[in-house]
Amino acid sequence: MSLLRRIGVQERRYERPQDDWVCGHLADGCPCRLGPDRKGNCRAGPACQPVQDGDRWICRRSSQEGGPCEDGPLPDGSCCLNQEPCVPKPSLRKRRRRAAVWLTALTAGLVAIILSGGVAKNYLMPGRLAAQHANLTDCQSCHADVRPQGGLGWLHGLAATAAGPKQTAALCTTCHDVGSQPFTAHTTPVEQLRQMTLARTAEAGTGRDQSWTNRIKFSLPMAGQTQNSADAGSQNVYCATCHQEHQGSLGKLTEVSNDRCQTCHVEKFGRFEDSHPQFAGYPFYQRTSIIFDHKSHFGKHFPDTAEKPDGAGKVPAMCETCHEAGNDGRYMAVRDFEGMCATCHSGDILGQTIVSGPKGTNFLSVPGLDVETLAERGIDIGSWPERSEAGITPFMRALLALVLDGRDIVGEVSDLDLLDLREADEDALAKVQTLAWAVKRLLANIERDGLPAAMGAGATDSETMTDHRQMALMVGVMPHDVIAAANREWLPDLAEDLARHADGTPTNAFEAARQEVEESEAAQAEEAAPDNLSGVDDSDILAGTDDAASEDSGEDSLILGGGADGGAELASEDLLLAPAGTDDALAGKTDTDDDILADEGSLVEDDLPIADDAGADVSDGLDILSEDDASSSSEGDALLGQPAGGEEILAGDDILAGEDILAADEGGTGLLSDAAEPVDTSTSTDDPSALTREEPFDPENWALYGGWYRQDHTIRYRPTGHEDPFLKTWLDYSSHAATDQEKALRDPVFASLSDPGAVGRCTKCHSVDTAGVEKTVRWHPFDPAQVTTRFTRFSHDPHISAVGTEGCVTCHALTTGADTYLKSYEQGDPAIHAPNFTPIDKATCATCHTERAAGEECTLCHQYHTGGFSLPLVRTEVPKE
Repeated sequence: MSLLRRIGVQERRYERPQDDWVCGHLADGCPCRLGPDRKGNCRAGPACQPVQDGDRWICRRSSQEGGPCEDGPLPDGSCCLNQEPCVPKPSLRKRRRRAAVWLTALTAGLVAIILSGGVAKNYLMPGRLAAQHANLTDCQSCHADVRPQGGLGWLHGLAATAAGPKQTAALCTTCHDVGSQPFTAHTTPVEQLRQMTLARTAEAGTGRDQSWTNRIKFSLPMAGQTQNSADAGSQNVYCATCHQEHQGSLGKLTEVSNDRCQTCHVEKFGRFEDSHPQFAGYPFYQRTSIIFDHKSHFGKHFPDTAEKPDGAGKVPAMCETCHEAGNDGRYMAVRDFEGMCATCHSGDILGQTIVSGPKGTNFLSVPGLDVETLAERGIDIGSWPERSEAGITPFMRALLALVLDGRDIVGEVSDLDLLDLREADEDALAKVQTLAWAVKRLLANIERDGLPAAMGAGATDSETMTDHRQMALMVGVMPHDVIAAANREWLPDLAEDLARHADGTPTNAFEAARQEVEESEAAQAEEAAPDNLSGVDDSDILAGTDDAASEDSGEDSLILGGGADGGAELASEDLLLAPAGTDDALAGKTDTDDDILADEGSLVEDDLPIADDAGADVSDGLDILSEDDASSSSEGDALLGQPAGGEEILAGDDILAGEDILAADEGGTGLLSDAAEPVDTSTSTDDPSALTREEPFDPENWALYGGWYRQDHTIRYRPTGHEDPFLKTWLDYSSHAATDQEKALRDPVFASLSDPGAVGRCTKCHSVDTAGVEKTVRWHPFDPAQVTTRFTRFSHDPHISAVGTEGCVTCHALTTGADTYLKSYEQGDPAIHAPNFTPIDKATCATCHTERAAGEECTLCHQYHTGGFSLPLVRTEVPKE
């Protein structure tokens, strides 16, 4: 018996559960065997299809239908039994499918209605945003697929083609500025990464850590690339690769696992202690901005200071005395000057420790010149202080170039000894003359228009407040009286000299000097000539008559006394000069005339005014021809030359002394002799005040607290203290130059101010770095928090309490051997350094940073964005009424 017969297949009804329709007689228990077709049409008809066998038709009804019928087929061969048609009904499968379709359509309609309202984002949000992005309320702010197209704009993303990661990441850069190449590895240019790799490879070749050679390849190449390939490190890394949103409001966007880091880097790392390469000079990558030698202070300066009577409180007892944690606790900051350095170094800035030399910066000066040689060689420079030995300051060099339309006259005469021009040629003397007149024009311009105008300051309406502030600091807010008083004292004929020079007329000083030279030559010639006045009674020399004066003395003779009124009289325009061919030049009364020279008068060269009152007492004007008077001759030069006898008739220091022409009295004090020292006439020596004399005025001490003062034919500026704005501004200004001409003029200023022994001693503590041709003074301590180009980061905050009893020296130990710290500052490259402390070793960190202790995640010490990133402000228009 077959298997089908055994299970009774022929006896069972054939069911089709997969069909969508069932026979309508199914409810009566007698469904048609064929059942409805796929479209639901009833297929009821004859019970069978008779088959002709010879002359007979044979019924072929199946056994399931009862087998062959008794009546058999009709004579025409048709079946005698016809089934009654029915109305097919949907099967359970079809009914369920219909219900599901309708339910789905209903659900979709309801969802569309709900999401078209304002609460759509609450149903579509896959999770809450992090706290940093909580202000984002629109999906299109981060998802490029979403379009704000009405209430159902979110449906656009379902039908549109999905945007790539670059388009999505581009939305992040609308708020986050991560540089010009935001999607390169570490947001760093590929070429820079390649150069860094080469540099690390070169360091590995020095033998410090050979294991680094095998690990260096992790620095640059990305997965699937080789280090030498052209596209090494050029794969784009988009924001969502590391930053996953919708992790809740407390989600950490910057937290990246080690596995995620190692999906890109070829080299795989395990434990920090085993697989991380050794540190290379960490954290000392360049010298410190502030020059502070810890070793010399710990070993010498602090012990020496502590031994002084008042030095105990000046020496710091702990590292925290000078170093304190920053606001965020990440970096240790240094205290300010007042709290750390002022107790020992204030004297350096204020000039109290300067043993010799001025305590102020030489700013303006009337330089010393060989006036005598210039006069002998016929060089007209007008009146000039003969006692000046001042040099030309670097500041004046730049200012004089402005006066001469860019000509560096100081540089042209730099090879000359301005105080000795006897060997100078005519061309050199012409340059000195140009220098002298440029100095006069400069000082006159400053007095008339102010120092800012002389420095080339622009119009007030065109300069910015920054320019105004910088100019105010550069001029030190110099008062007008400073330059005006200097001009009156050093160059009293400044205005007249400039006017005569502009007109091409010789100055008064030049005419007087030329006439003096002529008289001197004439006097020297008379030394070899016979004495024309031999045998003349000495009492007739000053007889007071016209005969006492030589007829050929002309306008250069001086007549004292002998007038009709018997009083002293000075001829107009006359000088105290001996006429040619005479030995004595004065005629007048010696004993009878008391009123010889006016009290308020002064004997001046050439055309300076003479006293109006001819009857004034001579004793009231003993110093009318002293050295400091405008009519005197500097340094004791004789006004009247040398007579045949070799004695000065009118010397600069001994006016009218000669051979007691105006005889001294019995006390030894001549009427026109040098002023004697004050004589103490007091008979009592018990009163101290009787022996005290007024101390001479010292301008430098007067400017003890800083500011402008005048001394030694020089206008000086004394610092007011630490961070003096005048010195700081000039150092910053003179360190930069746009052209070679500016460099030639500004470099001397910078050199004079940046010398470690210069006034203020700024660069004794502040280093000077060079970048190409420019220089930069590092005014502020190095702040690691401002460095955003490092791959590493460190925070002191969690480490301060974990170092134990040793404190800072746990990680920072002083170096041993020769100290070359200060030597590294003699050049301008900040990369060349010799730190006071030994670099930190990896083993120091590995004692705590393990998987079970402090952690050893990559991002714990390494930051991905080496260039940093910033958040721009929201653009807000000005409110309108």
